[in-house]
Amino acid sequence: MGPRGLEIRGALVRVDLDAARRVPLLDAATMDRLRRCLDEGVSAGVRALIISGGSAGTFAAGADLIALSRLDPIEAVAFAKRGQDLFDRLERFPGATIAAIRGRCIGGAFDLVMACDLRLASEEATFSHPGPRLGFITGYGGTSRLPLLAGPAARPVLLGMEEMDAARALEVGFLADVTGAAELDGAARALAERICGASPERLRLMKEVLQRLSGASSARSLERRVAALASAAVCG
Repeated sequence: MGPRGLEIRGALVRVDLDAARRVPLLDAATMDRLRRCLDEGVSAGVRALIISGGSAGTFAAGADLIALSRLDPIEAVAFAKRGQDLFDRLERFPGATIAAIRGRCIGGAFDLVMACDLRLASEEATFSHPGPRLGFITGYGGTSRLPLLAGPAARPVLLGMEEMDAARALEVGFLADVTGAAELDGAARALAERICGASPERLRLMKEVLQRLSGASSARSLERRVAALASAAVCG
């Protein structure tokens, strides 16, 4: 299942993660389909991409925990790398990427929206990483992206101590705007349409500059080395 649809209208592409289940998961099938959606968007030359999620109180959750529990340490590192590579591709998407977040954004889905350029959320949206309470940490790049995006507010969230609501996320700069639930889709589309007025080359160059200045690539490189060392220690 999911992403449910890929809607391309000229320079704008919209991807809906909402699958035919109560809570969308970023399982292997969804990640593969998202990868193909990105490829189609690149081929179509889109300038703005919107990612939306579930409609039953949850934007999306992370990986399938049952499948994750069956992985040995080496398999777990490979699994995390596939997710990291996908989210790095999302971050490098040549057009602007916008997450329209309604409801709870949990675990890997939280990492997904971190890889977008801009994030809009409904007033009831919340962001959390419950992994530490379950015995693991996020492996999709969140430990390097969130401190860059939310500053000191990232620490208690990544430690699994608390969730961040939409008001707090807007206050620390993680969100670009907060709207009512009914207005969220329209706000995301209006923002995307304004971005589509820029030339593709200007968008690409500006994204490259911003990524280099943020130091995000260096931080994620360190994150991957630490994960690889941790796996080697467990298997040694």
